[in-house]
Order: sequence, then structure tokens, then C-alpha cells
Amino acid sequence: MRLKGKVAVVTGGASGMGRGAALKLAAEGAAVEILDVKDGAAVCEEIRKAGGRAEAMRCDTTDEAALARCAAAIDKRHGRIDILVNNAGILSGRTPWHSLSREEVNRSRKSWATRASR
Repeated sequence: MRLKGKVAVVTGGASGMGRGAALKLAAEGAAVEILDVKDGAAVCEEIRKAGGRAEAMRCDTTDEAALARCAAAIDKRHGRIDILVNNAGILSGRTPWHSLSREEVNRSRKSWATRASR
């Protein structure tokens, strides 16, 4: 329980690598806040069944106002953030990640958020 008493935020934590990070942080004792365009309830339930603490909020991380609302909610619940796993985003697989421009990254994230919310 190396992270007992710590608050961790995992963007893109409802599935994939973000889910794995959320589960590991919770197993180490952190209270986990999941921000994702997808529903993170299943991951929270998995964490709670194992005795951990977790909350999930739907959030498009390309939307600054949405991020501000989530940060305010986390601050109200915990008063701080100790750990941030900035995992949200997707790559098309056609272009190496290190060759993407900021505009391409943001466009991919917005496109993914739109698809995930359908």
C-alpha cells in the first residue's frame, strides 16, 4: 500500500492502458479518479470490489471547461491531486506518434470522443 492516502487521476481510464493504470494505482492504495469519454463505472466497481476507492466522470480532455469542472469536483472530494496519469488520446496507426502535429493530436482526440459518445 505504497500509495495509501494519495489521490490519482487517470485520463482515459475506462479501458485499455488507462484501466490498467487505474487498477494498479488502486491496488497500491490510491483513491482513483477516472476521467474518460467512455463510462468508467465498470472499472470503479472492480476497484471497489477489491476494497479500493474510485470515482469516474465522463470528460472530453480536449474541452477545457469540462476539465475545469472535473478538477473542481475532485478538489471538493479530496482537496488535491497527487498523481496524474495523462493517458487519454488515440493514434490512427498510420502516422508514427512522434510525427504528429498538435493539431493532428487534438483532431484525433476530438474524433475519438465523438465516436465514443455514440
